[in-house]
Amino acid sequence: MQRKNLVRRVARAVVAVTGLTAVVSCSTDEILSVEDIDVARPGALVGAGALPTVYAAVLTDFQVAYAGSSASEGHVNMTGVLTDEFLYSETFPTRVQWDRRSMEPVNGTTEGVFRNLMRANATADLAARRFAEFGSATSADNLRRAEIYNVWGNIYLLAAETWCSGVPFSRISDSGELEYGKPQTTAQMFAIAQAKFDSAATFATAAGTSGATQLQASAIGKGRALMNLGQYAAAATAVAGVPVTMRYDVLHSANSGRQNNGLWTFIVNQRRWVVANNKGGTGAPFATGNDPRIRPFRSGTTTGFDGSTPLFVPNTLVADRTVPTNVARGVEAQLILAEVAARNNDVGYLTILNTLRANTSLYACPAQLAGCVAPTALAPLTLAATTDARIDQVIRERGFWLYGTSHRLGDFRRLIRNDTRTPDSVFPSGAYPLGGTYGSDVNFPIPQPDEAGNPNVVSSNTFGLCLNRGA
Repeated sequence: MQRKNLVRRVARAVVAVTGLTAVVSCSTDEILSVEDIDVARPGALVGAGALPTVYAAVLTDFQVAYAGSSASEGHVNMTGVLTDEFLYSETFPTRVQWDRRSMEPVNGTTEGVFRNLMRANATADLAARRFAEFGSATSADNLRRAEIYNVWGNIYLLAAETWCSGVPFSRISDSGELEYGKPQTTAQMFAIAQAKFDSAATFATAAGTSGATQLQASAIGKGRALMNLGQYAAAATAVAGVPVTMRYDVLHSANSGRQNNGLWTFIVNQRRWVVANNKGGTGAPFATGNDPRIRPFRSGTTTGFDGSTPLFVPNTLVADRTVPTNVARGVEAQLILAEVAARNNDVGYLTILNTLRANTSLYACPAQLAGCVAPTALAPLTLAATTDARIDQVIRERGFWLYGTSHRLGDFRRLIRNDTRTPDSVFPSGAYPLGGTYGSDVNFPIPQPDEAGNPNVVSSNTFGLCLNRGA
């Protein structure tokens, strides 16, 4: 990640207005001379007047890193292809590595997604410092600080759930210089995420009634981190008070390609991947399940970019390029409670799952989907016989409720790490449709070029920065 790229991202979060100043006398050479090609220097992003700019920068950089855009895949795309949500339907050589679970340490597409996440982290870090220095005690500033820390917590969650152990988080100093970070283990990243969500809760509480959504989002984020750390009782406590109707989304727009829904871009607009179905023998029937939480639609005789793979589209998520991408919702809080109950052999887990399935308002037609028929209630599930089977039942329900929101990879890795499941029992495995067999990857390697110049990095294997490629 380079400093000037970060500065450009921060500056482009707002509309730049350039004034024309009359010049008494100058040469044509002087008119065309530019002292600094950057839109804004880091030193310009100081003072209370710059706070709306840095706040907006956090949101836009996180949107690209998490949900993608017209040109960037985002974590929702990348993790969905590695797991059983999406099926590769194009010819791009770097992305097929995701689909077949066989990543190379030098992969330009993976590198782009990683750097977008690190850019979002550096922007959130800068914004937190600017608000600490120049912010006020008003409800509006506290609300912005709460959202900044929620975004920051989710950045660490994504890093811990998606990438191998050993992610370095660099930052931009107040003077605009790059400060290299030290590699953080998976457990350390989850712990840091938890601390960020605690800070978000503090600011959201200070914001008063306007901070309710951010307070609930921080509770869900903290619960998610605690689940991954195996602290199940604490996770249940964290999310207990979140209403089922709560939602916190990344917003999209047709105003610019950067603001487009990244799933819409790569499934509908470019047909790079499609909704998968029983992928690799272990995957869920997302494409043929006719589930209203996804609304899989077979797009006539249209195929993926490769000209052969049937194009199944998740209409609930990609009715058009403006559909929001969910980050946290009350349904997830209930699913955390259900998983904790299942792990404790509490049959009440089934009541939680079936109550969600009966609530059709939770999977009502998206506003952008014209002609959508209101759904009927999903049929109730029956009690599974064993603890493992009950956990699997919850994980399957999470797959449908949280489809396309970059939760699936974290769920799979949690099963491997905390429940000693084998990777091939949860990830797609066996014969790979395009030839050969699926690989053994359960996460993404830190791109090898990103170790260059970082004096804090210790490369323990051929996968660049990774300290451990395990779950």
